[in-house]
Amino acid sequence: MKRNLACLLLSLALTTAYGFGQTVKYASTNSGCTTNGENYYCTIQITWSGTAFSDTNYGVVCTPKSVSAAYGTVVDIPGDGTQELDDGAFSLVIPDANKTTTTTTVKVVSLSNMGTNITVTGLSCIAVHN
Repeated sequence: MKRNLACLLLSLALTTAYGFGQTVKYASTNSGCTTNGENYYCTIQITWSGTAFSDTNYGVVCTPKSVSAAYGTVVDIPGDGTQELDDGAFSLVIPDANKTTTTTTVKVVSLSNMGTNITVTGLSCIAVHN
């Protein structure tokens, strides 16, 4: 109920600001994925409810519901006998090629240079058609 109200209010704001209606959609999933080491990615697909977008000319913003990683893991650096602290950094990437009129595939990209596996469980996303 609250999500539908938020989308309705955003749609009204866009209609008022631009003088025309924009298609605004919200999607949520509890699906997740885990990256597999250094600079790898995994994907999570979300499905837009209701009527499909007329085309793939829409922008998407997603927020993970849960993220876990080996933050603070001490990793041995091969060859020099030193150790470094892994930061477990990641990014959510949504390439245009990963969008259809009914789904969007979100890439979870590990930015760790030490091979930390990042697990994202669930996404909440909003899309606005251009």
